[in-house]
Amino acid sequence: MSHHHTFSNRPVFAVQPNGSLPASIAEEYRAGATLAGLAAKHGTYVARVTTALRAMGVQMRPKGVAPSVPARERRNRMVALRAAGLSQQRIATMFQISRQRVAQILDPTYLPRLRKSYAARSHS
Repeated sequence: MSHHHTFSNRPVFAVQPNGSLPASIAEEYRAGATLAGLAAKHGTYVARVTTALRAMGVQMRPKGVAPSVPARERRNRMVALRAAGLSQQRIATMFQISRQRVAQILDPTYLPRLRKSYAARSHS
């Protein structure tokens, strides 16, 4: 009789033998990776990534504050991930945005509007 358990609609992840995440996640997070993106990359949960980063003494960004990554660089990363075969939904999860927003960003005909504060400054 097998003792293998499955849970519907819940991912079951293999845990590294020592139960730890690689130290490289600290640098990835500091470089702008999101908690959700790191969790997806390392096959674990956001809570586990958060706990590991705090244990490493990493300064956490405030909840809901996106990493400071220039829009062009973010788009280039998304284009590369899409070219590598990732779905728009998977990319959306990694960047913590909607799938529709990913589709908009990847659309070569899309032209972002300038923020009002930026437009006001540039004409002063």
